[in-house]
Amino acid sequence: MTYSEFLRPFLVPEALIAAGLFVVLAVPAFFVDRRFERSQFYSRWEKKIKPVRDAVSPVVSVTVGLSVLAAAASGHLLSSAVPPLSAYGLFGLILRLLEALIGILLGLGLYTGAGAAGLFALLITAILTGGWDALPLVHLGGIAGFLFFFSRGRFSLDWFLGKP
Repeated sequence: MTYSEFLRPFLVPEALIAAGLFVVLAVPAFFVDRRFERSQFYSRWEKKIKPVRDAVSPVVSVTVGLSVLAAAASGHLLSSAVPPLSAYGLFGLILRLLEALIGILLGLGLYTGAGAAGLFALLITAILTGGWDALPLVHLGGIAGFLFFFSRGRFSLDWFLGKP
């Protein structure tokens, strides 16, 4: 039984669910984070957590990039939960090439912000093409957001290329 069959009685448009999740999770998290950055606890621990924070972004980028490349090589859009891209003809081929490009960018740690934006676009495409079957991929939206905002860690290629 697929997610679509299981959730058929509870169907709500995916866009409404995405908007609801954003409002419920992202907006309060933004204000909590702003308040936390002004706290004394944050200022004390900033120097201690900086090396770890700088290393996390490249590690996540390479890991996600390799998994996206593996998905592109197998002909699936991000996961086997979504129908094969071959079912979409030329559109599927274009998505497969874009998925491979995004995987390469993230895997190399090059233009990580653009790769993260592309990852988010691929996630939206997976949701639109796979419907509820793409539900297990929602975490990639959080990963894409993290990589988009924290892509220039000290150990990433983006940081070395952007260094004066």
